[in-house]
Amino acid sequence: MFGKRRKKEIGAGVGAVGDLDSPMNAQQKGQRALTHYLTGVTTEQRQKFRDSIIGMDRSSFAAFAERLRKAKLAVCTFASKDAIEAANAKRAEDEQIKIIQL
Repeated sequence: MFGKRRKKEIGAGVGAVGDLDSPMNAQQKGQRALTHYLTGVTTEQRQKFRDSIIGMDRSSFAAFAERLRKAKLAVCTFASKDAIEAANAKRAEDEQIKIIQL
């Protein structure tokens, strides 16, 4: 019924939703509930997100990839200046970590 490629796409969507709803122990359930409460995330919003993942197709993934390519992404790291300089010594010139002292 489905080709191999389509089966992989379906599997990726099911896997992503499965990661959202993986079994949790009591502590994990409490942590997730607290996080949702503090951030204002509702059950309806989570269901909408799940539905959007399941509804993705090849063009959706391509559009998302294009947005990522265009995005200016950044990561924040708290470390000593010496540690960052040591890391920079091992990185390529275009991958240097910018040091900002607070």
